[in-house]
Amino acid sequence: MAALLGLEPYGAIFDRPEPGSPAAAANIEQGDVLTAINGSPLMRSTDFAEIISVMAPNATVYLDTRRDGVAMQIKVILGSAPCRAPG
Repeated sequence: MAALLGLEPYGAIFDRPEPGSPAAAANIEQGDVLTAINGSPLMRSTDFAEIISVMAPNATVYLDTRRDGVAMQIKVILGSAPCRAPG
């Protein structure tokens, strides 16, 4: 997929930000390609969830992204994940 987009073979593609989520509030769009968090490159698509999950709610993070081939940095203020019942 990265080769088809003309990108380096790392990062994560946003599927669709949930309405009302921090990603939606930061104007992240479906198809944005996340390449780094706070300047640290994402080497696997699973790195995003692993890194974000250990950060504190209300932390500010900077996401290096590409949208339609254009590099940009997006500031996101993290929310908190709802607790899930064991299942």
